[in-house]
Amino acid sequence: MAALKDILAEQVRIKDELKRMETDDETTEEDEVGRIHDELIDLEPVVRDTLVLALPVNPVCRPDCPGLCPDCGVAWDDLPADHGHTTADPRWAALSALRDRNKDTEE
Repeated sequence: MAALKDILAEQVRIKDELKRMETDDETTEEDEVGRIHDELIDLEPVVRDTLVLALPVNPVCRPDCPGLCPDCGVAWDDLPADHGHTTADPRWAALSALRDRNKDTEE
């Protein structure tokens, strides 16, 4: 009979612990819905997320601005029409060196 009382007491203790954890601030995650504290609701995370998502991904100085070159950062308006950057894949660098060496031997 004592063993049954111990088992029941342990179950009650676990149930109380789980109930305490559900309402404990330690279990609150960053993106969890805010809780009510003294009849006040913390809306800062919701407002912040809404404003950040409303910001433009690529802000420009004026509506008809084409933006900036992603490689050098210069305004597209200030660059020549044939502006571009050649970026070689580093995995092909050895073949480029071989090609360049082959060109030198042909000349």
